[in-house]
Amino acid sequence: MGSVALRSSVRCGGARPRISMCGFRWNRKTQYQLTITTDPTPLPFGCNVIPEADSFFDVFTVVPIQATSEIGSPHFIGWTGAITSSNPNETVMMDGPKSVTAHFGPPNTEVLDWKLIK
Repeated sequence: MGSVALRSSVRCGGARPRISMCGFRWNRKTQYQLTITTDPTPLPFGCNVIPEADSFFDVFTVVPIQATSEIGSPHFIGWTGAITSSNPNETVMMDGPKSVTAHFGPPNTEVLDWKLIK
């Protein structure tokens, strides 16, 4: 399960050197954790997932997620969890803690059409 981060700031100041006036102003900012895991783990060479795992985002932010792989590396199969899709470019609405898994399969291979020229 994800976490919620609350951020705050404190401002203090004094009107006179001997008397300290301290007032608190809470700037509460709600953020939710986006957990991204991969299958297989660890992520094979040539594969990449954006953003980094376990990032925090402001509430109601639409976060783009992306999975890529190079030719010869395991190919992207799909997302599971908070979204289910075979599209490598998706978005996740951060209206609560979210978790997604990027699944990769057998290596990509590029098929070349060869013609023999005499």
